Amino acid sequence: MLECISRDEYQNLETINGIEQSIIDDIKNFFTNQNNLKVIKELAGDGISSGIVTVTDVAEVSQGLLQGKSIVFTGTLTKFTRDEAKEAAERLGARAASSVSAKTFFVVAGENAGKKLEEAKKLGIKIISEEDFIKNWINLSDINLS
Repeated sequence: MLECISRDEYQNLETINGIEQSIIDDIKNFFTNQNNLKVIKELAGDGISSGIVTVTDVAEVSQGLLQGKSIVFTGTLTKFTRDEAKEAAERLGARAASSVSAKTFFVVAGENAGKKLEEAKKLGIKIISEEDFIKNWINLSDINLS
């Protein structure tokens, strides 16, 4: 982000819905203030040395949370195919299982879910919707939708 600011690329902010010129001016004023830039560089690093704060990509955090966990997909998925869903889970470090067991971390239930959903309920396994899986665990832009 600092690279864009240092190249004075504020015009891209105009494409964001709800961003008015007064907000763009405030952002520009903030990032042209040398004291603010100094603090940002101390926190984030200057490209040569690391800073105080480490920024972690959401996918990396998700991968750590799902590493080695078993996830089951059941029912009809509407946003992607079953293979795409399994691939997304595996990229996060999870194992896409074909059946529910006591070791299942959670079940992603699509429309018209049947026996697997009932089994998950009996075992007290967490059940989430396809939308929750997408919203909380994956980024659709990472999936090659057919």
